[in-house]
Amino acid sequence: MYVAQIHQLNDDSRGPTVKAIVSRMKTVRSSVAGETGGRRLLRFIAISASLPNIDDIASWLGTEEQPGIIIDDSHRPVQLRRVVLGFPDASTEFKFDLSLSYKISGIIQCYSNQKPTLVFCATCKGTQQAAGILVKDARFVMNVEHRRRLQSAASSVNDSKLKELIAYGVGYHHAGMSSNDRKLIETMFTNGELPILCELICYSVFD
Repeated sequence: MYVAQIHQLNDDSRGPTVKAIVSRMKTVRSSVAGETGGRRLLRFIAISASLPNIDDIASWLGTEEQPGIIIDDSHRPVQLRRVVLGFPDASTEFKFDLSLSYKISGIIQCYSNQKPTLVFCATCKGTQQAAGILVKDARFVMNVEHRRRLQSAASSVNDSKLKELIAYGVGYHHAGMSSNDRKLIETMFTNGELPILCELICYSVFD
């Protein structure tokens, strides 16, 4: 069983549902193991980019005979460098989220080294909002030929807002898009043609 974003166990709205589903499948696993002479045919693969209590989760998902195996980012073929930045709070969560969107451009310029960049956002609307702000704050098209390729790709996009953004080297990706637009965006970003992609954090295909 594959469990993405396992840290959502701590979420007030989604956490109880995730826990109930996993607990049910743990019961099924134990039942199957009893019927197959101890062979556990069901395994859990849980992933998260921000899980503070990874040992507890591994213990919960594992068993005494087959304890959970922790695979942290030290196993990555490309190592990560963590940078933590702090910003002043705002009167509401919406205003704080909006203020962060205006910080993204400077952060990308400082740390991306002109490489394709994923910007994770909390909501579908947030991905579109961040992408719209980025095209106003910075330039991500490398040269005339790159602009031509972006404009050519944009002509195949159904979403009019996304079509406009792609021409400036910025896109967004979430579950509300058409399958054609999603596949095109995924291919462009994977191939390095799309410099900036604003991605819904719980929908990422690039984990």
